[in-house]
Parts: sequence; C-alpha cells; structure tokens
Amino acid sequence: MAAVLLLGGCQILNRSNAGDNLQGHIAWPKDGDLWTYDLATKQSQRITNLPSGAAVTGASWAPDGARVVYAQFWRRPNERQSGADLFVANADGSNPQVFAARDAPNTVLEAPEWSTSGRVTYTVRRVSNARESTSIVRQQEGGQPEVLVDNGLSPGMAPDESSLVYVRTTQNGQELMKKTIGQEGDGCALLSDQVFQYISLPRIAPDSTRVAFGGSGEPNMDKQ
Repeated sequence: MAAVLLLGGCQILNRSNAGDNLQGHIAWPKDGDLWTYDLATKQSQRITNLPSGAAVTGASWAPDGARVVYAQFWRRPNERQSGADLFVANADGSNPQVFAARDAPNTVLEAPEWSTSGRVTYTVRRVSNARESTSIVRQQEGGQPEVLVDNGLSPGMAPDESSLVYVRTTQNGQELMKKTIGQEGDGCALLSDQVFQYISLPRIAPDSTRVAFGGSGEPNMDKQ
C-alpha cells in the first residue's frame, strides 16, 4: 500500500494517486542489477552488470540527475562474509566508485538518499554476537559519516535537511518517526506501530508538508 501522511500531525493517512504526464527517470533494483526507467519514453535500461552473488538493493539520484548512488550487496575479495557498500556511478552506470565502505565484512549499508547539499543519508546495519543494531548516518562524498539516529532505518530527509523521517522496528511491527536535525532524542512518532507490520522508503514532499511511504502487513498485536 502506498500512503501519504501529513507532517503537521499524526495518524492522518490517505492513499495516494498516481500522476499523469510524468517526466524524469526512476532507478530501481531488478534481477540483481540496477535499472533505470524513462518516465517520458517508458523505456528501461540496465546500467550495471554485477557478478554472480552480488545485488543492488537500493539507489538514489544525485540532485542534478548526472549520477546515481546505490547499495551493492556482495562478498569482497578474501572475505568469508557478505555485506553491502555504497557505490556512486554516472547516470549510465559508467565509472562506478566506492562512496562509503562498510566497516566489517557483514555490515550492510543500504537505503541511500542523495540530498541537494550533496550529502547522502543512509542506513547502517551491524550484526555482532547474533544481535543486530541499526543507525542512520549522513555523509558528504569523500567525507566522514555523521550519525543522526541510533536504532533507526530507511531515512527520508527533508529538502532543506532540517529534519528527517525514518522507520523504527518494535515488538509489534514498525513505526514512522520524525526527528529535527541537531536536537537530542529520537523525535516523535508520526505513525504508530499499531498500523503496519512493515514500513518502507518514507520520502518527504518537496514542500515538506507530507510524507509518502509504503506500508504492508498487520501489526503483531499478540506480542504485547
């Protein structure tokens, strides 16, 4: 289910309608590689050719559309575990370079979003002693990662980068959170964990008044 939530309040949920006469390009993972789709011509194109066992899990366009950043799940040479790094490439897939490298073989970097400032916000998943931890970080190309949220995933940054929305997993399901950048704490819940079991890819509208996201599944209310 695709849904739209007003950022000015909580628990206001509406189904979204598809637009007509769309322009631009979409980038999405398919069959392990990264594909693009031209909304005007309705033509698709594969722009990566990853080796067997590797897979693109998410992508985001640069603000000018000239490049794309994507998460690649794979096993690096001489390592026994697989994880994911972020790569940046030209819009046609040429000249791929590492944007952010994982800090351990099984660490996963995913869900990148490229902001107009040039910084990329993404999720870091780490597993240690069979326990997973997640965090949301922001990073300039060639810079060091800045932790914005602990115990969060799937970030969506406001156009002016003053706030972000993100997903938090609970014992019931997942909740949608909003946090003002620079303020302490986790922020506030826009959507409680009693609505969906899974929430994905929240994105804030250009005017910062609404957020679109995907939601599916029933919450696990029997775990309360």
